[in-house]
Amino acid sequence: MARTSPAPDGADLARERLIVSSRDPPRALGRSFAIDIHIGRRLRRRRRDLGLSQAALADAIGVRFQQIQKYESGLNKLSAARLWGVATALGVTPNFFFVGLAGAEALAEDG
Repeated sequence: MARTSPAPDGADLARERLIVSSRDPPRALGRSFAIDIHIGRRLRRRRRDLGLSQAALADAIGVRFQQIQKYESGLNKLSAARLWGVATALGVTPNFFFVGLAGAEALAEDG
């Protein structure tokens, strides 16, 4: 007799929708998530331009390299203090991470 798996419940379906590749997390979570992705991409670009490994950057700011991976993919947000530390380690100002983000230039002028 063949065994069948139970039909997925609502939680299983929700989890399936959130399964993502490490390169492109879902955009359905809103604008703040898109900002995290933008910041992560800028972080990755600057780190690579400097020839730093994820492990080297992680050591410089006091986290594990897995955390750098999460920042770069946009899965984890950078707090203001952590963003400051990353910017310092990469030799840029925190504004660097917002360049190219729609509306960021207008916000910088207001501040």
